[in-house]
Amino acid sequence: MGPKELNNHAVNQFNKGQLNTALEAFTQAFRVMPRNQSIALNLLQCLFDSTKQSGSSFNMELAKRCYALLDKTKLQADQTQRLDKILHIAKEMNLDLQSAGK
Repeated sequence: MGPKELNNHAVNQFNKGQLNTALEAFTQAFRVMPRNQSIALNLLQCLFDSTKQSGSSFNMELAKRCYALLDKTKLQADQTQRLDKILHIAKEMNLDLQSAGK
């Protein structure tokens, strides 16, 4: 699968609640297209949701790479809202994504 197909597959899995499968697909898509802000935002959201759902360990390095891209990219209004929600969750979890990439 190409990165767009991986992203679409991951979105479908995410919507079904299959967060581990979604996380793997988003991660693969981000590896192939590391400058794609939609994939980065999807991956970042999935990282937080899968950690909250399963209590698994949080991949801070990957999250910071996603945030570093998103922080320097002009996002659409809905993407900005999603990122703001993710940053709020990060703050509640005492995770500092903003110290990365700056």
